[in-house]
Amino acid sequence: MSDSGTSSTSSELTNASGSAFGPLREPLFRALWIAAVVSYTGTWMQNLGAGWLMATLTSSPMMVGLVQAAMALPVFLISIFAGALADMIDRRRLLLITQSWMVFAALGLGLLTLFHFVTPALLLVFVFLMGIGNVMNDPAWQAITCEIVSEPNFAPAVALNSAGFNVARAVGPALGGVVIALWGVAAVFLLNAASFFGVLFVLHGWKRRPHEAPVPAINMRTAIITGFRFARHSQAMQSVLIRTAMFSVSAAALWSMLPLIAQCYGSIGFGAMVAAFGLGALVSAGLLPYVRQSLSTDGMVASATVLYACVTVAAGHIHENFYPHVALMFLGGLGWIVILASLNVSAQLCCPPWLRARTLSMYLIILQGGLAIGSGLWGAIAERTCIETALNVAGAALVIGLVASRKYRLSSGQIPFRATPAERTIISFPAFPRQDSHFKESVMNKLFTTVSLLLCFIGVGAAQQPTPKPPASAGEVIDRQFANLEREFVPAAEAMPPEKFDFAPTSGEFKGVRTFAQQVKHVAAVNYMIAAAILGQKPPVEIGGENGPDGMKSKDEIMKFLKDSFAYTHKAIQSVNATNYLEIIDGPFGGKSSRMALANMTIGHSFDHYGQMVVYLRMNGIIPPASRQ
Repeated sequence: MSDSGTSSTSSELTNASGSAFGPLREPLFRALWIAAVVSYTGTWMQNLGAGWLMATLTSSPMMVGLVQAAMALPVFLISIFAGALADMIDRRRLLLITQSWMVFAALGLGLLTLFHFVTPALLLVFVFLMGIGNVMNDPAWQAITCEIVSEPNFAPAVALNSAGFNVARAVGPALGGVVIALWGVAAVFLLNAASFFGVLFVLHGWKRRPHEAPVPAINMRTAIITGFRFARHSQAMQSVLIRTAMFSVSAAALWSMLPLIAQCYGSIGFGAMVAAFGLGALVSAGLLPYVRQSLSTDGMVASATVLYACVTVAAGHIHENFYPHVALMFLGGLGWIVILASLNVSAQLCCPPWLRARTLSMYLIILQGGLAIGSGLWGAIAERTCIETALNVAGAALVIGLVASRKYRLSSGQIPFRATPAERTIISFPAFPRQDSHFKESVMNKLFTTVSLLLCFIGVGAAQQPTPKPPASAGEVIDRQFANLEREFVPAAEAMPPEKFDFAPTSGEFKGVRTFAQQVKHVAAVNYMIAAAILGQKPPVEIGGENGPDGMKSKDEIMKFLKDSFAYTHKAIQSVNATNYLEIIDGPFGGKSSRMALANMTIGHSFDHYGQMVVYLRMNGIIPPASRQ
């Protein structure tokens, strides 16, 4: 192993610890792991930001749903090609390209959003490009694990990689929400672009040792066919794929139902449950090496599957009890990492090094495909029955799948790989040297050309897009509602004749209520008070308290007072933006409140009195103007 260009000696590798956190004592893995967790966090922030941005650009549920589809689609389109390419060319160089691709994609989306050029279609394009980068990156990224740690630390390294991903899954969305609230959604995309530079820096300094093993494929088609033929003839690989499929489809139920389970706890409760899952994953990664000393790979996976099945069932039986749900998610994280880390290790050790990325790509497409299919399946079952039934069936399916797949045993494998006779017939093709510089340069040049042309095409397309209207701020949205209110309130006040402006019902439940004129003056005065609080200044006119000036009697004076109050309140509401809408300030009637809450208060308060004014008008035989339209 090496770090920043300095090769480690074989003795250092031999002496490296095989404990849970032993891989973190190896400099290259430690640097890459920290950089990867930062990058994963940025990716989860961007996933949240993309969904949020689409919701502000369009109200179409289909377009919002297509954001997730654009993220997932590349997995099914190019995973196999990504694995083959990672086995055909230098993985370090491929990772430098894929990480750079994602930098440019995130940076481009961030700049387009910052300068208000982004449209729903462009957003989907850039989300799809990020998905391509992720899919092209994953097989090569996972395949280098055995190259950057010593043999005893390989399995703990895989577990730490999985735990880091789940920790980022818990932290990223919460951090993304804070960033959007403080600086806007463009900042999320730009921070994600910056998050890749740590990985790029470490990869650039890594002097990867040349691999002299032959590559039994001279083109993409042959490489893919060889990968499929190996999977067909390798019992160990078939076991990994079948066990992955059996687990992923059923395991998706808990994740797909989690937002509904956590709905009663609000967004903070949902975040806490996801965080508990991430914490369980991290703890599990620490315990895994000790568990491995007592149990075989099959034993660990079986035990963890039963645990995860119990968590899935129990999650549906607990109703509005926060702390037990958090504890369950912690246990779910424990089981999740044991299963996925064991499957991942088995996938990497059941094949020769030059086939590793292809086998990993097959494992990843089965895993992601199973989770996607399972999410839709359990969602449909829950819609026809209930959440509890869906989780009960999923838990039972996990156990049934475990029993049904017991003949497909997982092997912990060995380094270096030793082929079975059946596998040897597949991997003994005529080969060419892996270090064929002409071939590698040809492939890399084609890849660079493709990336450059695609980015140019996107740039031209973005330049030709009409400049869309910038996404509305919180203040603008509320101000539109306030303007709608004004269009009904002011004509209603104008509709009452001057001689009846002091009208008030005097009998029954209406005894002692404000007159029509007092209703109007009260609304205008409160408008001024709330607007002044939002702006942090004194009202520009003397309002005489919340009932308005005592000396103001005529209809003309009162109507001017009302219209001026609406104009002043528009100014205050328009000052509410993404940086201050949650800021806590002094309220006009004592206590504390946020600017956005005060802005909404003006609408609710005015509508309340508008309803009373409409009653007064009808008592006088006057049809409210809004009812005439």
